[in-house]
Amino acid sequence: MATVRSISVVRDHLANERTFLAWLRGGLSAMAVGVIVARLGVILAYLRGHGPPQHIAYAGQVGAALVLVGVAVIVGATASYVRAMRRIERRELRASVRADLALARGLVVLAVGLAVYLLLST
Repeated sequence: MATVRSISVVRDHLANERTFLAWLRGGLSAMAVGVIVARLGVILAYLRGHGPPQHIAYAGQVGAALVLVGVAVIVGATASYVRAMRRIERRELRASVRADLALARGLVVLAVGLAVYLLLST
């Protein structure tokens, strides 16, 4: 029969894995949106029949940036997963406040940048 401590460790590992898989889905979603944005710019330019307007011209760069964000999310999630797994095994798991705050700051900067872009392109 499993001990209470080993059940707790298994539960922690499963929660860590669920979190990792959620981050992977988020990274893949960002990459997919990046590809869609890049292709949408090409499609819109083709439908207009002439050179793309300024905001469509940047679709490729924005799409590539989103793909790179998705890659960064997956790399960061993998590193976090491995660190948490090792901490769970050593039974010294602690919250990673710095990484969470850095992610929040990055998302705020991205949101402000996108808002400015949308305001200036309309």
